[in-house]
Amino acid sequence: MVVTVADVEGRLCIRYTHFNKPRVLQPASVTPKHPSVTRDNGLLFVIKGDHCGKLVQRIHHQYIDQQDFVCLAVVKKVDSAADIILPE
Repeated sequence: MVVTVADVEGRLCIRYTHFNKPRVLQPASVTPKHPSVTRDNGLLFVIKGDHCGKLVQRIHHQYIDQQDFVCLAVVKKVDSAADIILPE
């Protein structure tokens, strides 16, 4: 689903198109994604730390002393092509 954030009458809302008609997504139906280190290969958005605001892709994970360590690659999203891995 492709969504956009729009300002409607002074309030931010999430809009999407359904059968060529714009609709508003109810905030109660939106939940944060808590990715699983071992299973999630989707595109992720960093919300804390030095790389806040960047898109990343999981490359590898491992357990060391009962802690999860994840190797991520910063990527640039490209329409109609594979994502580009940035040298970060």
